[in-house]
Amino acid sequence: MDNDSSAQIVDTVHNSYQKRTPLQITGGGSHPYSTPLDACTPLHLSEHSGVIEYYPAELTITLRAGSSSLTFKTATCCRAADACFRTTYL
Repeated sequence: MDNDSSAQIVDTVHNSYQKRTPLQITGGGSHPYSTPLDACTPLHLSEHSGVIEYYPAELTITLRAGSSSLTFKTATCCRAADACFRTTYL
């Protein structure tokens, strides 16, 4: 699945900059921060996911910020069997 939310992210950052409000960047919720939501502009990146580039011969992959480890595993295992390896650390 490829979800490019770049335009929405740019708009959110631009509006936050214009209003001089800090951003609260969130992903899947695994690392919550203590900044109160009412004092910040939320920037949710969990829907901004997918593979941008993948070069199996070079072992190089570029993923969007909200991509999960499952997206990484699927891309590397399905597109090139020789690049498939364990990613239990992610």
